[in-house]
Amino acid sequence: MPLGTLESVPTAYVEERRRLVAARVRMACTLGFILIALSAAVNAVAFFHDRLWAHLATHVVQAGICVVVWGLSQHRKAERFAIVLAIGIAAGLGTT
Repeated sequence: MPLGTLESVPTAYVEERRRLVAARVRMACTLGFILIALSAAVNAVAFFHDRLWAHLATHVVQAGICVVVWGLSQHRKAERFAIVLAIGIAAGLGTT
């Protein structure tokens, strides 16, 4: 049996890894949302008065990505796709 196949990995390990990744995705979304809200408040008060709406629109998009991924990660079946959600939030926030 080759080392790289899924049959060689214990099922309990795979399930625990998926659960932990899903929990980390939820935590990353929560922390990301808090920091995005803080950044939007600072931008609205102190900086970028000439381009405020453009900056706030970017913050809204980023917050939306966090909320959507957080919501998707709440379902028990989403644990199977936790790594895809983690890649999705990293790619989504990285491109905005």
